[in-house]
Amino acid sequence: MHGRWYKIRAEISRVSEGMYFFMLILLTLYSILTMVCLDVAWENIGEAVPAVHFLIMKFIIEPQQVLLVLVVIRYAFSENYNWKELLAAVVIYACASHAVKVNHFADILTVTLFMLGAREISFKKIVKAYVMVAATVVFFVVAASQIGWIENLVYRPPGRNLRMAFGFTYPTRFAAHIYYLILWYWYLRDEKFTYVETVIPVCAGIFLWIFCEARLSSISLVLLALAMAYSIFQRKKALKLQAEYRMHPYVAQLLSISAVCLAFLILLLTFIYSPDRPILEWLNDVISNRLYLGKKAMEIFGFQIWGTWIRLAGNGGYLTGNSRYFYIDSVFLQFGIQYGLVMMTIFLALFNWIGTRAKKQKKWVLLWILLFAGIHGMFEPHMISISYSPLIFAAFADLQKETVGRAGFKKKRKNKT
Repeated sequence: MHGRWYKIRAEISRVSEGMYFFMLILLTLYSILTMVCLDVAWENIGEAVPAVHFLIMKFIIEPQQVLLVLVVIRYAFSENYNWKELLAAVVIYACASHAVKVNHFADILTVTLFMLGAREISFKKIVKAYVMVAATVVFFVVAASQIGWIENLVYRPPGRNLRMAFGFTYPTRFAAHIYYLILWYWYLRDEKFTYVETVIPVCAGIFLWIFCEARLSSISLVLLALAMAYSIFQRKKALKLQAEYRMHPYVAQLLSISAVCLAFLILLLTFIYSPDRPILEWLNDVISNRLYLGKKAMEIFGFQIWGTWIRLAGNGGYLTGNSRYFYIDSVFLQFGIQYGLVMMTIFLALFNWIGTRAKKQKKWVLLWILLFAGIHGMFEPHMISISYSPLIFAAFADLQKETVGRAGFKKKRKNKT
């Protein structure tokens, strides 16, 4: 009886994991395409056939209920029960659900459910799925924009060079896709990464600087290449000594808390910003008025417990033709102002937990990614977006699992006789 129940549980877990990846691929694809220059009214697709329209609404436009059922199934038929994890999952979901009712940013609940559902799933497998989908879509969007199938928007901001969007609604969105794809490519390559491959972020950074003038992504990619080279050097140094590579404890500790530290840094700089402070005014000019806009958002909306709905108007308003610009670029400021203090605290705690897990399980590349995602997140809002980065899923996913049996259940080896 016990063996039969084990098989049933394993089969349900296997199916639920398959469904998880189906939803992940589907929503990654959808979320990227919503930022492409396509005149598609997504919510109206399939209206002529009610059944099709219902499925599109429930699986793509408003997938939270489907994801919640999926998460419940995965926890109910889990191989290992951990009451602390279960309690944490319930609390996080309850907070996210209530926050969305107040601030109406449903995407944060979608991300939360994907994160919770990642338990006992290989994080590397999740990253592979993301890279596969994102790289494919970005490639075809860029190709279509050059062929002329979709519009290749070109922006001419005052005092700056022409900025091409390569099929996306704004150049920085295209640049962010390239940035995160390279980050996660490094993660997948891990110890196999070579000095030759450090040329990739350098070339990408130069390309983005010339054609998109995406300064943040360009500079960050060059710095990333240096971090990659340093990591390779340290690994080779350990190999020569015939020792296991271990990141220096102080470096590992600093990287593990880097995202949280960078969050507090940008919050502090925004809070104390004033045009009367020359250094801060210079920094504000360098980062395209982001401190000014963040400070304005703080003064108008403040930090609410559960956040508040804000109508953001960015330069990427391809269909709406925004006449006035008002955008909170920093993902960390979005945490506090849009999503609320409760969700900000939860997400910062989760980033700290990811750093702690990565350090404990010797996932050194993931620690570097935490730093560079944090640097990007100081000035752009893509750090927790499904279409750009699955980093937050590492809080619950299995960081060690490489090859697994059905549904994540460990294969039992037969003893040789």
